[in-house]
Amino acid sequence: MDYSTLHGQPEQGSDSFRQIISSFRTAFPDIHLTIDDEIFTADKVVHRWTLSGTHTGPFMGGLPPTGKKVEFTGTTIVQMKDGRIAARWSNLDMLRLLQQLGIAPVPAGN
Repeated sequence: MDYSTLHGQPEQGSDSFRQIISSFRTAFPDIHLTIDDEIFTADKVVHRWTLSGTHTGPFMGGLPPTGKKVEFTGTTIVQMKDGRIAARWSNLDMLRLLQQLGIAPVPAGN
């Protein structure tokens, strides 16, 4: 089960995850993901990451390309069972991404 809520509700299964990855690769073809931290336990792996790229393709239901470079962070927790992903939780700084794309306002003084 994918408990991430990129679209406002929990994602369902590996096909949904593939669609998320595909949408980011379409919108940001030069996408670069850096793993900033990695922590693991017996059955979970946690990644704190930074993603950067240039918005040159449609994104989130057709947002036209802006040509803007973006950089934002996130955290993903993956639970493993029998060598497979059993559950996934992901949070990303969507506000920062939307501000960089010019969709959400940046607070005064920032």
